[in-house]
Amino acid sequence: MSENAEKRDQRIHDMTAGDPKKLILTFMLPLMAGNFLQQLYTVIDAAIVGKGVGVDALAAIGSTDWIYWFMLWAAVGFGQGFSILTANYFGEKNDSMLRKSVNTSLWLSLAAGTGLAVIGVVFAGPMLRLLNTPENIYHYAHVYIIIMYIGIFVVQQYNTISCILRALGDSKTPFIALLISTVLNISLDLLFVLVFKWGVAGAAAASGIAQLIACVYCLIVLRGIELLRSSEEEKRPDGNLIKKVWGRGIATAFQYAIIAVGGIVVQYALNSLGMIYVAGFTATNKLYGVLETISLAMGSAMMVYTSQNYGAKNLDRIRKGTRISLIFGIITSLIMGSIMIIFGKRILMLFISADAAIAGDVLAVAYRYLFIMGVLLLALYAVNTYRSTVMGMNRMILVVVGSATELVCRVIMAFLVIRVIGEQGIYFVEVTAWIGADLILVTGYYVIMHGIKKKDSAYEA
Repeated sequence: MSENAEKRDQRIHDMTAGDPKKLILTFMLPLMAGNFLQQLYTVIDAAIVGKGVGVDALAAIGSTDWIYWFMLWAAVGFGQGFSILTANYFGEKNDSMLRKSVNTSLWLSLAAGTGLAVIGVVFAGPMLRLLNTPENIYHYAHVYIIIMYIGIFVVQQYNTISCILRALGDSKTPFIALLISTVLNISLDLLFVLVFKWGVAGAAAASGIAQLIACVYCLIVLRGIELLRSSEEEKRPDGNLIKKVWGRGIATAFQYAIIAVGGIVVQYALNSLGMIYVAGFTATNKLYGVLETISLAMGSAMMVYTSQNYGAKNLDRIRKGTRISLIFGIITSLIMGSIMIIFGKRILMLFISADAAIAGDVLAVAYRYLFIMGVLLLALYAVNTYRSTVMGMNRMILVVVGSATELVCRVIMAFLVIRVIGEQGIYFVEVTAWIGADLILVTGYYVIMHGIKKKDSAYEA
């Protein structure tokens, strides 16, 4: 990148030089704040629906969690996968290929978003039936998930554009977009649900509109970056590059989809236990998002940091960055886990109507689940750190194997362990999946690092 371009593109940050700790933490803070805002919205959304519409509506939204996350995480996966080569080329200082990869990613994102939206709308009803969704909440759930699936097209574009910006070292623009989106989302939620009385449809519509505004904002910023001004030749489709970008996108989306399939299995088992368990797990899953906020921010920061340094062949910096991220994960998981264990019951009551006949039972289920996750939270933080690091080094097979391990753990726990130890087994499904993925990803990371060092000593900084 030229000196003039660097001056014009102040949002861009090169993570191949400088103090790794400072770079990672500086990049991570806006991501963490953005993720927190996103989760704050989901918490407030659940509180508005739970208090303003009722426990049935809250349970209905909860019953769609995993089938929506299946599409959502596929969209996130496509976005992350599409941006890996962008970060590699940025670290390599190959500006022409960088621009080509961005153009290719944007076109592929349109195709992926269209496909996800169509598949979601067509199969929404059958998936709810397959999951044995309780009949008294089926209508709410179906209306909600259809609207959310229509909006997945916009979600896909937002994720791709924001991941491209992050690949260039810009984590502030996605944060600003999420800040705008969150404020708008909450405002529209209050208007649509409490004033217009649109119920779960209003909550879903508010999410879609807010996501569209965030997407448009990020697109405007992306189009204004001087480095990405492409020549006609750089805009032309490149079959080889399309194959590379799509390959990484489909691999990343697939690994997230595998995780979501495991979640769908859990949802099926959960639905069979009745509405008290569905409502309790729904309340805790809103806090699970908050617990995961820092972990996801660390993961996103490590993927960009690793991708840029992998492109620049800075193996030692990757090692240092991984250690820094892990230490930070230990500290923050202890803090967040302790907060949830100590204050969890009070926080959970934000989502549960106190005058509901089953409020006490729902709270008991929700807190047991929250307590177990709080105790073993470090396992989740390690998963996201190591998964993102190996992803940044283009080791997609290992990433998929780690995700497949999560699926296997969830299936075993949901269908076998619950039958042996009873309903109590449902509380351990998620944490078992984290631990299983850790065994694969942590071991794989050190094998990869040893293999690269042995094969090519030039990677040593």
